[in-house]
Amino acid sequence: MCVPYGTIQRLHLCDRKGYAFCQYATPEQAEAAMQSLDGRGLLGRRLLVRPAHQDQGNTNNSSMNHSSNNHNDGPSANPDKERERIEARIQALKRKIKDSQSR
Repeated sequence: MCVPYGTIQRLHLCDRKGYAFCQYATPEQAEAAMQSLDGRGLLGRRLLVRPAHQDQGNTNNSSMNHSSNNHNDGPSANPDKERERIEARIQALKRKIKDSQSR
């Protein structure tokens, strides 16, 4: 869903809490994603896409919320395990989307 708008440098999904954090390579890419995805429907919910707070001067962050609960668990200390965890969540979301589209 985020890939068409640019190069993703970091992605954090927290599906239990209903939000995602996506960092793009440039502020322009983040802005394009925010403009295109804000208000879009996903799995029967409306996405609320807003810029994340700027950390250490980065302005190319956007957060996508489809819930009002915005707590951050932070990424795992082990990058390989974090990558596996994210990949598993992506696959689960793809299955949900495919199932919802086939109904």
